[in-house]
Amino acid sequence: MQSHTNPLEPEWLKVSEALDFARIGKTYLYSQLDFNGGPIRSTLIRKRNARQGIRLVNVDSLREFIAAGEGLKPEPELEGRLK
Repeated sequence: MQSHTNPLEPEWLKVSEALDFARIGKTYLYSQLDFNGGPIRSTLIRKRNARQGIRLVNVDSLREFIAAGEGLKPEPELEGRLK
């Protein structure tokens, strides 16, 4: 994994920012996050005893996911329809 080297670029993005950055849908992004078994690292920040919080997505792991082409492969059930 690459280390975060650019001081002007954030290391973590809110989900809405990650969606804009990667140009993918919210459902697909969540399916690729680490807590769902995917390769994209994320963390949840919340106050003690809070039910809700802010999910943050790691920029480096999101870049690696995009570079690997993972997000560009069609879903198996859609593959036949795309030809």
